[in-house]
Amino acid sequence: MGAVASVVVLALAGLVQVTPVSDYDLWWLLKTGEHMVTTRSFPTADPFSWTAQGAYWLNHAWGFELLLYAVYSVAGLAGLVALQVAFALATLGVTYWTLRREEVPVAWALALIALAALATRGFWAPRPQVVTYLATAVLWAIVWEYRQGRGDRLAWLPLLTLLWANLHGGFFVGLAVLALATLGQLADRAFDRGQEAPPAPRVGRLAAVFGLCLVASVLNPFHVRALRFPLEVAADRAAKDFIIEWSSPAFQNPELRLFEALLLFFLAAWSLARRRPRLADVGLVVVLVYLALDATRNIPLFFVLLTPLAGRLGADAWVRVRLWARERGGPARARVWTSAGLAALIVVAWFRPVVPQLAPALVPRWGTASVFPAGAVEFLRRNPMPGPLFNDYGWGGYLIYHLFPRYRVFMDGRIAIFPPHVRQDFVTINNGQAGWQEALDRRGIELVLIRKGTALASLLREASAWAVAYEDGQAVIFQRRPGART
Repeated sequence: MGAVASVVVLALAGLVQVTPVSDYDLWWLLKTGEHMVTTRSFPTADPFSWTAQGAYWLNHAWGFELLLYAVYSVAGLAGLVALQVAFALATLGVTYWTLRREEVPVAWALALIALAALATRGFWAPRPQVVTYLATAVLWAIVWEYRQGRGDRLAWLPLLTLLWANLHGGFFVGLAVLALATLGQLADRAFDRGQEAPPAPRVGRLAAVFGLCLVASVLNPFHVRALRFPLEVAADRAAKDFIIEWSSPAFQNPELRLFEALLLFFLAAWSLARRRPRLADVGLVVVLVYLALDATRNIPLFFVLLTPLAGRLGADAWVRVRLWARERGGPARARVWTSAGLAALIVVAWFRPVVPQLAPALVPRWGTASVFPAGAVEFLRRNPMPGPLFNDYGWGGYLIYHLFPRYRVFMDGRIAIFPPHVRQDFVTINNGQAGWQEALDRRGIELVLIRKGTALASLLREASAWAVAYEDGQAVIFQRRPGART
């Protein structure tokens, strides 16, 4: 029965990840893969925008872009959806394997996997971050097994890091987890006298593997600079303002109750478990909570890394509660089940707002969500107009894929390549701030493709220098009148 339940739960976990293709960055990723194949070259300078054309471009996801382009060329959008589901299932499967290797009961393990599947729905998209989620799960499974003395697969980690470093810049996460694991083992040896300290040779081997992984991480087209890139992005607060997933979680979103649920479960299990967690694990949890609260994009990492620890402590705590109830006979057992019933009622009340939003997750869908300006793009294909073009930020990737090289974009999701003055002009124009007309003139912009109903669209309708060339229920194209300047 356990095997059947595992297959069913994992199948449902994959089913809820079948969502429409709606990621804005997908299209420039696809175009870059196509560009590398057709030109037989590796881009190190921006070819797609006119505001940063020729600027240095650290294209850290080049390997994943080739994979995306290959899948799309063979299987189209359905193939991309299948790819995101495959990464989700692989990541959840590895996490489940880690739980079972820790001898967490099947019911506990499957409940935690179901929680993770629902909480991370929406993060699984055909984008390079899924590589980091899966690679983190694999690395953590290997490190976890090694720390528990159940096996030694550390020799695979340098190869994993080599592949990771050429698929996504998130390989830095793997290095950070290895560093924390090594420091945690040292802390356990130095301070945690109450538990069996890890032998020095095992700690030394973990440190040596970290060094090999560090070397493997620079075996990519950008070498040492690829190591600095994640830190530079994290430090660029202005750039992060453009990217929603870099913002802190919006806790009014009911789905974030699932994040809270795992954290509360971990804390409750910690207080009840017979064995307290190691200092290494405590440090990891502190870092995970900080990262998840700092940026929404880190929530899947929170689930990947915390779920095995929460599962082990939860199973241990449940054994302790059952022993306590058995020792105290019927009345105490009744109190345990009464408390469990009250806890269940609290959980139902807590998650009641979540259910209506999560229910549609069980309905499989695929294809392009109606979030891209397909009609406006088709209009420009049939009726070419002179640029340069100012575009909606989110639509930049879609325009790159469908209109390059006829049109180059003003800005798109590769925010790190655009200099501060370009970002500032974009904000000024897009938000209709003071000087927006002067910025359009200074940049020589002749064409504007933006969302209908925005503040800029209202301003351009009233400006005598601009005329509506195309409009539908989603997008509007403005063309500068011949010879007109504000």
